[in-house]
Amino acid sequence: HENPEQSLAPAGQLLVEAELPDIVRAELYRGLARWIPPDRIPGLAEVMDIGDSAPVAVRRAAMEACLMHALHRSQVDSRELRAANYAATLWPPTSENCRRDADKHVRATFGKCAALSGHPEALDWLKSQLRDAEVSVRQQALVSIGYIGTDEARAELRSRAKRPEEIMRAHAIQGLAQWGVRELTLAADDNSALVRERVAEQLARFPNIEGSLLIEKLLQDPDPQVQTAALDSIGAW
Repeated sequence: HENPEQSLAPAGQLLVEAELPDIVRAELYRGLARWIPPDRIPGLAEVMDIGDSAPVAVRRAAMEACLMHALHRSQVDSRELRAANYAATLWPPTSENCRRDADKHVRATFGKCAALSGHPEALDWLKSQLRDAEVSVRQQALVSIGYIGTDEARAELRSRAKRPEEIMRAHAIQGLAQWGVRELTLAADDNSALVRERVAEQLARFPNIEGSLLIEKLLQDPDPQVQTAALDSIGAW
């Protein structure tokens, strides 16, 4: 119940004064990030400024700290409120360098953070990540687009859900799950068992009448992995 910046000041002082091992510095970044805006955590902005010159473990931790703060705020503010009141002062201006970081984990985390923080350019950045050389970054970008929650974001995901690559369709469906069971219903008849399995997995989030009707259908799916995913979702309810 105290002022976070006052009660956590000793940790901030360590980051300023001590020669810390990378693993300790990284853990302090993550540990402080729930309560302290990333732009106020000592040294975090500088890590993003020098980019690839910093150790990869520290770069990952700096970006993960931003994501953790965004996740904490997203539990408090609605999507509309986050987008309308995006607070640029909370985030290091140097964080945009992470879009081009050599590490795929840093790039993917940046996209998810941009979406959850309500950044006005999040959709454009994530659409550019759909052309990333690393498939894992492209896949995470589709899921992250769902966190934006706008009609434009949903239209982008619906378009991607019609593409021929089944693994990308599956991730687009995961992003579309942010809009509820109706979006999953549209994909329940996909000719790919992988896509139908992803639909069944996402139904774990919807323990309601709509979800139960769709999961009953997937329990009759000809593919046993789809059936198993449906049972797992019921267990999660």
